[in-house]
Amino acid sequence: MMKGLRISAGLIVAAVLSAATVALLPPLVLGIGTLWFITPPLGLFAAAA
Repeated sequence: MMKGLRISAGLIVAAVLSAATVALLPPLVLGIGTLWFITPPLGLFAAAA
């Protein structure tokens, strides 16, 4: 049971990281302003990074 939960957690983390990368890359390439309108928290994250 624990092992299954661990794998699921890993997959969720990987999915979130992948989604974040996909969400962050286009605005970073095109201009960070786009991201501020879509997701302000991610925009702050990108601006801080």
